[in-house]
Amino acid sequence: GALRRVMISNVMVYNADSHFASLISGIPGHDIEDVRLSNIRIYYRPLDSALNKIQAVVPENEKTYPEPAKFGVLPAYGFFIRHVKNISMDNVQVSFLESETRPAFMLNDVKGADLFNIKAQPSQSKFSFVFDNVANIKISGSEGIKDQKIDKVKQLKL
Repeated sequence: GALRRVMISNVMVYNADSHFASLISGIPGHDIEDVRLSNIRIYYRPLDSALNKIQAVVPENEKTYPEPAKFGVLPAYGFFIRHVKNISMDNVQVSFLESETRPAFMLNDVKGADLFNIKAQPSQSKFSFVFDNVANIKISGSEGIKDQKIDKVKQLKL
């Protein structure tokens, strides 16, 4: 199967479960394509770190139904994006209600991302974005991050 040409806009969420973040994950060799997210605000409730171990490496689980709980506690509090080709995020804001140790956004194996007017409440990690094996990333108009284009990078934290 394939998932492509998805548009989600005008969403406001309060008290979202921070165990799962917002998960957009294809499977190896089968990228999710052409996603556009706009005008989104998400406020995550506190993560009880004493009871939950944050996944350093998120399992693929490509043979099972993509139930978010099967991935464990994700290493980003806002968005975990993996195996995606061409994603656009415009006017997206993520915040947490108490304290948080994870970065807001993690992109892994992403080819083509346009990140415009992104706002992320700073966490104790001191990074808003973690990029692993990404190409053709454009960031502009985002709070706390200088405008830039990333052609290809194995790992980068901003």
